[in-house]
Amino acid sequence: MKAAYKTILIIGIIGLLSMTPLNSNAAVSSLIIDFEVGDPSNLKLEAYPDTNNFWQIGFGSTWNYTQKRYVKPGDKITEAEAYTFLNTEIAEKTALINKMVKVPITKNMKDSLISLVYNIGSTAFKNSTLLKLLNQGESKKVVADQFLRWVYADGVKNQGLINRRNREKTIFLT
Repeated sequence: MKAAYKTILIIGIIGLLSMTPLNSNAAVSSLIIDFEVGDPSNLKLEAYPDTNNFWQIGFGSTWNYTQKRYVKPGDKITEAEAYTFLNTEIAEKTALINKMVKVPITKNMKDSLISLVYNIGSTAFKNSTLLKLLNQGESKKVVADQFLRWVYADGVKNQGLINRRNREKTIFLT
């Protein structure tokens, strides 16, 4: 076996063993993981309520893809399932953005939107002023300012959401 093929094979095996997402969305995966659990070692394999009392699992998934239903108390998954849920949701959010955004956007703009939609949900994004302004061709700055409207958890400003939205906004603008 040629050395180049061995290197690719070893990298692939290491990636599978560490369960690091090996896809074209590595940057957005890292962004979501950072805000959902911080360090991947903090991955939650048992269902837990978020700040709005929605049940989540893994990297903040509210849908249990294994059971084909919303996450509920007592649900447990494996680390492999958590990464599968994450990658499935990123693919779903990417498809939604590809369908809903009617103007050209950069990869960074798309990555920031994927992170936003992952957190606020598809319905909220579809009905958002951010999407309307983006599709109307408003400036990047005007659209980016809309990220900061999504900083409330149960009606109260949440510092974690403020941090996340500021980072998404920064990525959107670069």
